[in-house]
Amino acid sequence: MTTSRKVLLGTLLILITLSITLVLIAQDVIMLGPMPTLKTARHNPMQYYVSLPDGWNAAKKWPILVTVDGANHDFLRNARTFMHARNGLPFIIVTPVVLSNVSTPNPADYNYSAAVWDAVAKTSPMQFDDKGLAAVISDVQADYNGEDKFFITGWSGGGSLTWFMVFTHPDQLAGASLACGNYFGHGIGTISSDPQRVHLPVKAFQGDQDPAYDHIAKQWRDAKKLADTNGYQNLSYQIVAGADHQPFPDQVFAFFASQLPGQN
Repeated sequence: MTTSRKVLLGTLLILITLSITLVLIAQDVIMLGPMPTLKTARHNPMQYYVSLPDGWNAAKKWPILVTVDGANHDFLRNARTFMHARNGLPFIIVTPVVLSNVSTPNPADYNYSAAVWDAVAKTSPMQFDDKGLAAVISDVQADYNGEDKFFITGWSGGGSLTWFMVFTHPDQLAGASLACGNYFGHGIGTISSDPQRVHLPVKAFQGDQDPAYDHIAKQWRDAKKLADTNGYQNLSYQIVAGADHQPFPDQVFAFFASQLPGQN
């Protein structure tokens, strides 16, 4: 084979590879929608993805949905999954890059500085997430006219932060949802006595084909018992037939949409 033919063949192989890559990217965009924006809170190092609903404008308030990813750390895909499922609903989607979705976060899984990890070593991943989420919500409320209270859903390991918010900051929430969500009691000390805890809507979704079904069902019972003991009165649990371990975006959106003003 001559040198010119080798060059031509190499060029063709590069073009074919590039074409395949572009097709795969296009398919991914079609399936999960456009890319959300990655930001960092102004007064905290927490990173987060944000996506605005269709027709967003600054003339009115918009509900905020915080989606907490599980231990796989694919925060971008989690954000895009909920973007794809939003279907015209008015929620601002916020996906924080949290640390509390695993027992011991690995710095290699994140793009946080050494200073962040030094601070976390002196406190805890949950304390980082608690302060970071507060800063993120403050920015979203200021930048995008988000509602004063926000919705939160936690998939799998993301259940830890979701339950933490339910038990320690119910006054900040419009509603909470667990999607095959874990409960280990991480970071939870004194349970809030705020009167808004009583009727705070909390709903868990659990697939009956989830390999971790028995473990998560027990964790739900533990969390429910703690909630009942402390005056929470609006918790519910739904088994989704034929479903495995997943974030249930459609069910979560339907539940939270039912909690919007004028829907009850």
